[in-house]
Amino acid sequence: MTAVRLIVNADDYGRSRNISRGIREAHLKGIVTSTTCMMNFPTTATDIRQAREETPDLGLGVHLVLTSGSPVLPAAQVPGLVGAEGEFYKLAPFIVRRPAWQIAVLAGLSLLARAIAAANGLITDPFNYRFFPFELALFLTGALAYKAWAAHKTVWAQPRLRLLALAVPLALASYRWWPGGWPVDAFFVPARLVLLALVATGLPAIHAWRGRSAADRAVGELSYPLYLGHLLVLGLIAGIPALKADPDLLSLATAGAGLALAWAAVRLVDSRIEALRRTLAARAGASA
Repeated sequence: MTAVRLIVNADDYGRSRNISRGIREAHLKGIVTSTTCMMNFPTTATDIRQAREETPDLGLGVHLVLTSGSPVLPAAQVPGLVGAEGEFYKLAPFIVRRPAWQIAVLAGLSLLARAIAAANGLITDPFNYRFFPFELALFLTGALAYKAWAAHKTVWAQPRLRLLALAVPLALASYRWWPGGWPVDAFFVPARLVLLALVATGLPAIHAWRGRSAADRAVGELSYPLYLGHLLVLGLIAGIPALKADPDLLSLATAGAGLALAWAAVRLVDSRIEALRRTLAARAGASA
């Protein structure tokens, strides 16, 4: 009868000092026989030396890492795997590559969680604005809209649907004056739900239109720095007496100052970093 050999592998060696120490102890005092090392973490080399000294019989392998930390190679050599901060893409790019029905289920679960929280009084900041599990539904709606456009590009490219695309920014800009007297930040109210339905329906038409627009790249480049800087801008100008007394004027001033800050960030920082990254990538390719 052939003997059966059991291999018990412990994952993520090197991810942290405590994880590595726990794996070594599980080998010495338990049944762990091997581990795989995450070579892109700063303490992994030291942890491997300790493993060779303390646990010479522990099998060491390589852990393929594509979603956590920074790559072993310089980020400029693998620009398609990393974000602007030089680290691997994380949850969002993984989610948007799922089938549409899976994204729809996740969006539904996000809305359900938000509804349960609202029913229990969790309706103020951060739950109405920045809490990722609740905001996930809005992000996923955008992903579904993109998939709808990609699957039926000729349908969404019809000229008459440009009216639907135009209706979205007009509705967003005028929402605070919609009738009903509901708070602007309320979520589960008819006005907000109608607005969200309009946005979700109009996004594929916007995708179709922006594909032919020369301004699309410029708007896209401004969107992320605008998102990063809007709270900073609001905090700086919200205390100005003239603006504080007029919410509409405050909104316009915040939008204008936020766009100016975003434009400066793209022109003075982002474009230069991108040029440097392309230069380094070209040099790395030439030397390879």
